[in-house]
Amino acid sequence: ATHIQPLINDEQFEAITWIATNTEPDSYVLATSYDAPWVLGWANRKVIAPGLFQWDKYNQSEWINFLRTDDMEMAKEFLGRYEPPIYIYYSKNWGNYLNLKKFENDYFEKVYDKGAVIYRYSGGTKVI
Repeated sequence: ATHIQPLINDEQFEAITWIATNTEPDSYVLATSYDAPWVLGWANRKVIAPGLFQWDKYNQSEWINFLRTDDMEMAKEFLGRYEPPIYIYYSKNWGNYLNLKKFENDYFEKVYDKGAVIYRYSGGTKVI
């Protein structure tokens, strides 16, 4: 028991707390299945995650394609089933995977990057 580590660190918890206090109460948060339970429990937002919760609208192969792709257009299409704004939360934990390259463009705004990264998607309009 003395060697057990928490499943998220303090910075990741702070990022989730940031979501709870800095995002719209009716917004969605996309997270991996690793991160989703933490976000749902502490941020009190609707969480889109692979195979979890009532907001998931995709099957396993669609999720795998989304998680792996670096294609911005595919990401926009994937998120198009949800009402914006949508926040994307990703912790940098071992075993957790989401290709972030698809969010590095004018349609996604990086709003947080300390221990975890959070992007904001406004629904297909460029961030100014």
